[in-house]
Amino acid sequence: MADMLPVVADAHFSRLCAVDDYTSFIWTTRYYDVGDFQLTIPMSSHNLRYLQVNNYVMRGDDDTEMGIIERREVTQDLNGQEVMTVSGRFLASILARRIIAQQTQVSGTIAQCVTQLIDVSAINPTDTARKLPMTIGTLDIPATQMQQQFTGTNLLEAITNICKTYSLGFAVHYDDDSDGMVFDMFTGVDRSYAQDVNTYAVFSTEYGNLQSSDYVEDASAMVTNVLVAGEGEGLQRKTVWASKGNPTGLSRYELYQDARNASTNDGAISDAVYYQQLQDEGMESLADMAQMFAGQVTFTNIEFGTDLNIGDICTIESVSWGMYMDARLVEVIESVGESGAYTITPSFEAISTQDVLQDAALLTERGNIRITSESGARLLAQTRAISATGGEVKISELEEATTLNDDDAFPAATSSATVKVTWATILNAIKSLVNGLLGGYEQKPVTLFEGNYSDTYNHAVTLSESSANFSRMCIEWQTSDGNHGSTMLSNPDGKRFECVALNSASGNNPNSYLKWKIYLVSGKTINNYTADGSAGMFQRGEIVLKNNAYSTTSRLEAIGIIRVIGWR
Repeated sequence: MADMLPVVADAHFSRLCAVDDYTSFIWTTRYYDVGDFQLTIPMSSHNLRYLQVNNYVMRGDDDTEMGIIERREVTQDLNGQEVMTVSGRFLASILARRIIAQQTQVSGTIAQCVTQLIDVSAINPTDTARKLPMTIGTLDIPATQMQQQFTGTNLLEAITNICKTYSLGFAVHYDDDSDGMVFDMFTGVDRSYAQDVNTYAVFSTEYGNLQSSDYVEDASAMVTNVLVAGEGEGLQRKTVWASKGNPTGLSRYELYQDARNASTNDGAISDAVYYQQLQDEGMESLADMAQMFAGQVTFTNIEFGTDLNIGDICTIESVSWGMYMDARLVEVIESVGESGAYTITPSFEAISTQDVLQDAALLTERGNIRITSESGARLLAQTRAISATGGEVKISELEEATTLNDDDAFPAATSSATVKVTWATILNAIKSLVNGLLGGYEQKPVTLFEGNYSDTYNHAVTLSESSANFSRMCIEWQTSDGNHGSTMLSNPDGKRFECVALNSASGNNPNSYLKWKIYLVSGKTINNYTADGSAGMFQRGEIVLKNNAYSTTSRLEAIGIIRVIGWR
């Protein structure tokens, strides 16, 4: 059991005393947001003296994670006994004491942007009275690009929104060496059946470590498309849509977002950059259907903080519900009551791999696997063995049911030898099969842009996501004559590509036209490539061919992009 003994420190982090007469101690850790605590103790002069507002509370097993006492409440029960309850939030809550006071443009990796926001608002502000005793620590996160503008936003709110948008965690811990606070960012470790690198972490009714569960799907707050309105008035106001894939019809949930606090500073910021900032701000307001799985677990085979930590991805199985999904651990509530019993209640958030089973149900029944489509057609039943033929993984069907356990091994027929196949391998193979049946989650295309030739032939194209997030991208384009073509790129971010079309005239016109344009893919933008950044050096044009002669022209309208599709 974790050592939940509360320890009190003063405003200078000096330890004052341990609190061993508490009746309840609740410690809540969160991945995307700030954690909090609540401590209930008998009222006494000793407790009243040390448990003061702005003092710190830590745990006996961790003196780096601290909570700030923000509230004290004294109550008297029916028996006349006085009880004091102190509560507060973790150290990261000090970020809420600062705002981003001046208009701040951030552009670059998330780590660079968050560092800039904290630096100008709390670490090295122009007004030294705003300085906090904090340094930037480890920012162990992907190098995803972002671009946004902030004015007057609460610093904690800005960082929380960024972390929720990009599925990142953050924390502020106490560093004894520097006697100050350190800001860190991190990503969880994948410990689900979807990978084979890290040790698995599985909560299952079959293993006995998932005692109670509560699964919720909620589409009431779903937002797929955000209209972000920036500077300007009336019909002259600058607006842009932000979305993922631009859904239509009943699948489209719209939201209006007022972003008039963002401005171009009278033209100092280009329209292209400004619209990108608005779109990035709007992306923070998108909300998928909420899928949450909460439950009470016993860590009989998994130790929290060692085998599984906040932000990690695990696998959850409920045999009786026929449910199997991968989910991120986004909140953990640890508590100890008056009897000394320790309980831990996790909350999970379904991750995108759940979408693989959108059109099919994967049911586990005492270890037997059944996959059915929405219509109930039986696609695969009573799986036991995996056979590999010509590199293609197939699942064999057996007529009789067989109970499968995690450690069971089964013969797998290959061209050369018999190998050992575990239950985890079978689950991964089933996921691969479902991917194939449903078109493949990994290969499911995402529409990043869709527009008209007339709107794009002389303008940059803004994608709904950064091209860096995709391994392949198909760009469909149209010529001024109405002909279509497409270009496929692998690892598209930062690449140039050419669009070339030879069009023959119709009727009595003897001319043929060779049209071309060179584009550059950069982050969320696809624009006409220019050699030196000047308008006169754009790489585009048209050659008119007639009677063994030709003439050239630099036509802006030669080619325009109409659709961009990406594969992750």
